[in-house]
Amino acid sequence: MAAADSSPLSIHSDLHKNKHDNIYMLVRLYSTDELTRIHLVADDDDDDEADLVLYRIDPNQGSEQNSESKHLHDLRPLLVFPCTSKEQGVSCVKFGSKLYFFGLDYCFSLMDFYHSLYGPTRVHVIEEKDLMSLEPSDKNYFSKFRPMFSKTKNPMHDYKYAPICFVADNKLYVLSRKNYTDTPFEVFCPVDETWQALPSPYDVKKDFNFKNVSHNVAEKEHMVYFATSDAMMSFNLETRNWTFTSALADQPVFRQATLVGRMAFGFLDHPRVMSHVSASKPCSRGEEVMQPYLAPDPDFLKALRSSRFTYVWEYGCTGYIVVLQDPDDKEVVCFVTYGSNPPEDWTTDFTESSYVALSFFRIPGDFYTSENRPDIFGPVYDGSYADEKAEDGGVMRRYFSAKYLYTKHFLVNNSHLNALGKIVNCFL
Repeated sequence: MAAADSSPLSIHSDLHKNKHDNIYMLVRLYSTDELTRIHLVADDDDDDEADLVLYRIDPNQGSEQNSESKHLHDLRPLLVFPCTSKEQGVSCVKFGSKLYFFGLDYCFSLMDFYHSLYGPTRVHVIEEKDLMSLEPSDKNYFSKFRPMFSKTKNPMHDYKYAPICFVADNKLYVLSRKNYTDTPFEVFCPVDETWQALPSPYDVKKDFNFKNVSHNVAEKEHMVYFATSDAMMSFNLETRNWTFTSALADQPVFRQATLVGRMAFGFLDHPRVMSHVSASKPCSRGEEVMQPYLAPDPDFLKALRSSRFTYVWEYGCTGYIVVLQDPDDKEVVCFVTYGSNPPEDWTTDFTESSYVALSFFRIPGDFYTSENRPDIFGPVYDGSYADEKAEDGGVMRRYFSAKYLYTKHFLVNNSHLNALGKIVNCFL
């Protein structure tokens, strides 16, 4: 295949000022017992109770916008949701001018929780402008601001387990990660505030594992794709039909996929490695949108690593990808990193500070090919890209292009809360 760009990407700063929307970040903080398990036995699947924290990050904060800046901005919680468990899972999504929260009944009392299971399941809603009026603080517990929340006029048909929430075609879709009820999948119409039951994916594939699934909304195709490490399902937004792909032939999939122009970008689905980002095939369609095709350029990885891991340990952080628009209506990709530095002894010490890095890149949408495969990728990644043999018998690998802009760093002030946690989701 002819190369669209014969040279590797150029890393340099773009010093012009951009005005970006706020980034909301929902983080689940680890409990002390869970921290010990995660770093001693690499197991974080138990359902410990832990706080969930919502942050509002202003990517425009501060005057510096250059690649060398390591200034730490202050970041405090916007809202704290206490004693939520992974088993019940609070989910949040922005839809229009409002934020919709699912599973907040568990934050009140067991009576409220059981009522949400067996009674009407209304969703908590708050206007973004009301959130903007809050002064961030690690003492902003949800109970203090409960009166600011309303509930949808009509309830959902059934409770949803740690739901997957996404917006498409001006409607809000909510899917339960487990088949606990008769109506695991519903859609919300904001005009009349009604919920409509949708066909269940569990009727097509009963044991599909939505608990550890990544998804991508391809609105132009009117499709939503859900992928695990070995299988995929898709939902047609027009026909409302589910389709199951029996296997992905051991092909890797994105852990979290985000559409950027003609391609999807995501982290490779490999535990504890957050620095390797890959892209799908340009103009990918169907299942291709969830599968890596283009490898990251070595210079891109170098810039991403140095910007993300200035204050945090690479193996002690989580990441998310969001896409913003600059004043020229061009897409800017932001890699959000949340993490901490490791303590000297995981069994007795726990870090007191956590950090957030916003790493900004512009993605031109082109790529180049090369026979030179740097050893920084390692053998675990060799099967993760669509390589092909060259005429001389060598192996050609395709790399996507990127342009590094700048990084913003934040120090998270959670004096009353644990420092370590993982990103649940980010949205604008």
